[in-house]
Amino acid sequence: MDTGPLGLCYSWSNINWTPKHLVWRKNGKNLTLKEYLGNVYLRTQQYEDAGIQIIDLSSEEIKESVEEGLSRIRGQWIDTDEVIRRQRNFWDKFQKWSDFSKYHGWLNQDARVSSHFLKKMGASFYE
Repeated sequence: MDTGPLGLCYSWSNINWTPKHLVWRKNGKNLTLKEYLGNVYLRTQQYEDAGIQIIDLSSEEIKESVEEGLSRIRGQWIDTDEVIRRQRNFWDKFQKWSDFSKYHGWLNQDARVSSHFLKKMGASFYE
């Protein structure tokens, strides 16, 4: 599990990625996937300057991510149709990001974003 900028996730690796939550300070709304990818910074100050609040993962979210990752490694995780749809939707949009080839170029078939994260973000995340 890693929590760095979503646009810089280790897409070349067998990973269960759980990004921190990014929220607009002006209205408290979660950033969409497009907004996450449009705001890839390495310094906290850059997020602050952009009007974005970084919210750490809760202990429950960390636990869910670790449990999911371990279950996947052990071959015990069973993806539902909904989880598969969310993962495909995420990676399809991620690969269309204008900077995808700059940072990635190859996508490991076992790279995942935490199913719990995608579920929590909901449909508005993909708008």
